[in-house]
Amino acid sequence: MIGHQNVLAIGEPGSGKSVAAARDAIEFPGSVVILDPHKDSLAQLVLTHAGGNILFDRISDLECTLAYELLKPSRHPNADKRMQQNLHRAQTFVEFLMRRRGGDAATSPLMEEWITALMLLFLYQE
Repeated sequence: MIGHQNVLAIGEPGSGKSVAAARDAIEFPGSVVILDPHKDSLAQLVLTHAGGNILFDRISDLECTLAYELLKPSRHPNADKRMQQNLHRAQTFVEFLMRRRGGDAATSPLMEEWITALMLLFLYQE
């Protein structure tokens, strides 16, 4: 296994940090994941200059999306186990969604109840 260094680039706006990071990403011998929510961003810079197989998803663009299977229904053959797995997946996903609001499910029990019900509805629909 080849170890790679972690690099921290610090500089003023416009000093070339993003260009250097894009160059490093393009020249990296393995796979690179860039998570950048901005429209004109590091990801855009890499896409402009990279070649080969590229998987790009602008998650704010709902016209063309990749299937991440963030909440996939259980396919367990036992109905009780399937129900248990679906409930666990829904509750975990609700906790994830509630964190975005700056809290957890315990601080908003009614919201937790409704979101959990919606997630279970999603998991059990055909």
